[in-house]
Amino acid sequence: MASTHEKRPSASGSLQERPVARLLQQVFRKQVTGSLSISDGTGDESEIYLRTGMPVHVHRPVDIDRLDRVLVEYGLVPQEAVARADAMVTSGMRLGEALQGMGALNKESLSAVLKDQMRRKLTRLFCVAEGSFAIYLDAHSFGEGDDLAIMRVDPRTLFYPAIHSAYDLPRVTRELSRLWGQEFRLTSVSLSFITAMGIPADDPMVAALRARWMSLDAIDSLTARPLELRTVLLSLYYADLLERQNLGEAPVQGGSAPVIKLRDTASDSFPSALGGPAQAEVPPAAPAPRPSASIPVVVAPAPPEAAPVAMASPVRPPSAPDAAAPARASAIPRRSSPTPGSSPRVVGVRAAASSIQSVPAPDVALRTAILELTEKLDTLSHFELLGVSESAAAGEVSSAFIRAARRYHPDRLAGAGLSELVPEAERILARMSEAAMVLGDLTRRAEYLDGRSGKKPVGSTIPTVLDAETSFLKGEVLLRRGDHAKAIECFAAASKASPGEPQYRAYWAWARFDNPRGRKEAVVREVQRIIADVVAAQPRFSRGHYWLGQIWKFLNEPDRAERAFREAVNQDKEFIEATREMRLLEMRRTRKSAAHKDSDPPRGGIMGRLFKK
Repeated sequence: MASTHEKRPSASGSLQERPVARLLQQVFRKQVTGSLSISDGTGDESEIYLRTGMPVHVHRPVDIDRLDRVLVEYGLVPQEAVARADAMVTSGMRLGEALQGMGALNKESLSAVLKDQMRRKLTRLFCVAEGSFAIYLDAHSFGEGDDLAIMRVDPRTLFYPAIHSAYDLPRVTRELSRLWGQEFRLTSVSLSFITAMGIPADDPMVAALRARWMSLDAIDSLTARPLELRTVLLSLYYADLLERQNLGEAPVQGGSAPVIKLRDTASDSFPSALGGPAQAEVPPAAPAPRPSASIPVVVAPAPPEAAPVAMASPVRPPSAPDAAAPARASAIPRRSSPTPGSSPRVVGVRAAASSIQSVPAPDVALRTAILELTEKLDTLSHFELLGVSESAAAGEVSSAFIRAARRYHPDRLAGAGLSELVPEAERILARMSEAAMVLGDLTRRAEYLDGRSGKKPVGSTIPTVLDAETSFLKGEVLLRRGDHAKAIECFAAASKASPGEPQYRAYWAWARFDNPRGRKEAVVREVQRIIADVVAAQPRFSRGHYWLGQIWKFLNEPDRAERAFREAVNQDKEFIEATREMRLLEMRRTRKSAAHKDSDPPRGGIMGRLFKK
């Protein structure tokens, strides 16, 4: 759709520089009231309306999440009632109002569905990796008044599920590149905060960041699922829950009085035309001893903001959070000003800089290295490319790749005055990533060495555990994007590569049943048997219980469906979808009971009425 704005935007740019997640982070910091326009590069524009930094309405040019479809999908309103309400809609009336007027939907259910519809639309926008954005400070009526307060979505509750759904490993790694050269740890937040974001409270990334300072070099040692780790880390970063400091700049213990340096957050800045606080207030850091008067704390003054792209009226002062905010969002602590006498917090400030902006001088040595490497990229072996010997251990291979990623990462080239070499750097990193994956796995390295020596492989290539995990993670992303055919292929490959992992087979079965182009009635019994076997072997597999509930729901067995959904919630207290299904089944039962009661004839029937006369 063409943009309807007449004013120039207060800020604009490309989604490669500021992804949707980062945009939501920064308008939340600034408490922006206005709209955020997202263009995916095909001419389609989506509009996110904001109030005090929180999305309150989302307009998308596609109708996949249209309200009537969502209501029917959730089983709240039958298709016939939606059609009747749609015929009643007049100018100035919305479908939800028409359904309320005819008694097919109450206000509370409508509010819950509208909010979930908005979250679905926002999640789909996270899939847009290329395009442009524009921020406007126009006034609008969305999210005004107490009635619609529940419609506000705290973006911090959205980051983890949306990134988990929309990102693959290269993309999440690319957006984490801002943390290169830094150490980070989790601020002092409660487990309810973490679970309100959708992150499991016992996640290894959360536990590690609570316990110690970490760097990007160290996180891969926590588990064999790098995408999961990076997804959690990126979500915490966008939620402003990471304390950060440059490597080697921690306060010196003992000796002379230490000087605490604050991190440079220039990369996190945003045009001052948007108003609001210049930096985010984050939850308090872990308790630390109050510095004595003899220990100086040096805080670099923030320089004047650069002139914005287009000046606009300042944003109205942020209002206090509404008491009617949803329970899960309320678990997220609000930003607050420090109280007198409280322990000081180290928060980001912009490093002092010259008011004259200059283009960085090109790094001649790096330019030469990139150009030379590009010329011979296709002729180098995996070992030569990473600079390791054929006997190098997996840890040495990983370290070599990390060093190369630091040097050649495309996001670092702008600061080196080499933006024009980004395509070459991307090719180099893709090739190095492939080399590291092959040499880091003993089976694949042996196959690679046999291929180089001219030996013919014996039989077919043996799939590895890493292959299985890679196929599974790819299948998860495809399933969330709705590409069921490719997801089924990936889950089948994962199950074949690692037959000892029953959950891979469960995902394969569910993707077949969930496929909108398939015939559910033809596969439902087979899928039910497979998932039931997996759940019997792994009772804590909460998603398996949820899928069984959906299957029983399809088979019109509401009691069994409710038991399965309840078991899913018992295994995972934060399983939102299962909790919602239980609530919907309860609402249906209540509505059916009320309708049955209203339709019952007077006690005694016709004969009773006759004898009363």
